[in-house]
This record gives sequence, structure tokens and C-alpha cells, in this order.
Amino acid sequence: MTEEDLADLPEGENAAGVPGAEATESAAPPAESGPRMDIKLDVFEGPLDLLLHLVRKEKLNIYDIPISRITTQYLEYLDLMKTLNVNVASEFLAMAATLLYIKSRMLLPEAFEEDEEDPREDLMRRLLEHQLYKEAADQLRGLTMLGRDAFTHAMSPEELEKLGTLEGEIEAGFFDLLNAYHDAQKKFPKELHHDVELEPMTIDQKIEQISLWMETKYELDLQELFGWARNRFELVLTFIAVLELVRRKAIVALQSEAFGAVRIRRRNNGTPGH
Repeated sequence: MTEEDLADLPEGENAAGVPGAEATESAAPPAESGPRMDIKLDVFEGPLDLLLHLVRKEKLNIYDIPISRITTQYLEYLDLMKTLNVNVASEFLAMAATLLYIKSRMLLPEAFEEDEEDPREDLMRRLLEHQLYKEAADQLRGLTMLGRDAFTHAMSPEELEKLGTLEGEIEAGFFDLLNAYHDAQKKFPKELHHDVELEPMTIDQKIEQISLWMETKYELDLQELFGWARNRFELVLTFIAVLELVRRKAIVALQSEAFGAVRIRRRNNGTPGH
């Protein structure tokens, strides 16, 4: 993605919570491009979440962020989201503009006063504040809320198992899932040339298929699930279906460690319904 591409990114609403998706299918286009869908995918994490994800993934120093490198990777993620027709909130575009502005200032330091604040300073403060907020939220996640200001003990192993998680596991966020999808789609050619099915699978059918698999397997490696896709179209379908099942709380996406392999597991109290 380039600076010119930013204006073409779709806008949408941003909210706090877990990843989810809504999607609808349209009629198949001419055979040379294969089936297509109109995907409406909402991102439930914001631009600071994406930046923290990149900083942690690349093991960067948050106090000395290599702005050119992080900007390139941030724009690459936005480009990937654009290919999925994600509803990118305006905050993502504003952050992209901020990163490009900081990058330009870092490339031309002689244009500014020596005693002027490091152009990365404000971004660093925002990231540190957001990191503290996320760490506090993670600590509270394992507590059962009784009232507005009262909490009980940490969840027991039985309670965690009911939610689909076990001690030592962490829930994968939207960008962890997006990163897994990015790795999987590298195995397919960029073109959508493949044998066109007369009645291509719909998202609802893919959701039902994955739900049936989860009834027998209980847990699946996400890359294994992606590997069953016969083409890029089905890979996208699988990705959207997984996000929808996470949104419905029918499954939970887990990692044993940060940026580790993602597994999906059936929640004991989850159903494939809406």
C-alpha cells in the first residue's frame, strides 16, 4: 500500500471487544475470475492495537521505534485488510497519516530545530498508555465480575474450561488471526484461477462445515484448517467463518504464547447458532 492508496480504503465503525465478521455472497462473476463475495468484515480492535502487535511481534523497543520499518508493516496490514474488504475505521487511516508524517520528519531532521521534541514522542506515550490499559484488561479478564466495583476470586480450572481456555493459554486477537491468514494465503497463487464450482460454497455452509468438524475434533490447528482450503476463495471463506464463530462464542482462538501458533477450540457452552 502507498500513500495514494489510503484514500481508497473503505471506512467503517470501530468498537472495543473481540473479533467478528458479517458477510454475504453475491452471484458468481465470469468464469475467468472465479466466484466472489461481498464481504462486510468489522474490526473490533483499533490502530494502537495493531501497532502494539507489530512492536511485540518484531520485538522492537517501544522507546526507540524504527518508524520507517513500522510504517511499512502497518501499511502492509492495512493493504491486507483492504483485500478482504475490511471496514477500516477512520482511526486506522488517521494513524497511517500520522506514521507517514513522522516518517517524513525523521527523514528530514535538518528541517527542524535541534531542541524540538522527537516526532515519535507523542506516539510513544500513546502506545505506552494503551499497553498499560491492555495489561490491566488482561488481568481483569480472569476475574468474575459481581458488581460495578466488586470482583470474586480468579476463575477456577473448571470455569476456564467452560469458557474454552485453560491455564497458561491466551486468547488470540484479531491481528493474530489476520497474521495466520496472511501466512496461509502465501501458499496460494495471487490469481483466483481454479476450477469454478457451479454452486460455490457460501459462508453459512462453511460455518456449518467447521462447526461439524469441531463437534468431532474439539480442537484444530488454524493452519491445518486453512490447509484444507482448495483455493484462495475458500481460504477467505474459512477465515471469515472462523471470525464469525468466534463472534458467536461458539469457538475460541488460542495461543500457548504470544505470536505462537493459533488453535481454535469449541467452547463447551458454545453453539453454532446466532
